[in-house]
Amino acid sequence: MSATEHNILSVGQILLTSFYVLIFPILVLFLSGDWYWLEGWIFAIWYISVTLSTLIYLYRNDPALLQERFKQPGAENEKRWDQYFL
Repeated sequence: MSATEHNILSVGQILLTSFYVLIFPILVLFLSGDWYWLEGWIFAIWYISVTLSTLIYLYRNDPALLQERFKQPGAENEKRWDQYFL
């Protein structure tokens, strides 16, 4: 794979993904009303670890799949009936 094929994500996509990966666990902890909730922190660490490891794995081993997952629904060659499920 060439170097240009690896650079499939834009800066905006990386920033938005990072924001979502961090804001979701923070939101869960905030809505719980208890910042000392141990299970919430365990979930936050687990969620961030799994999400980032999946992104890194796809970026290195299957960049085409990663790019496909970043596409907006209905962007390309998507059947009309499939758009209703997304």
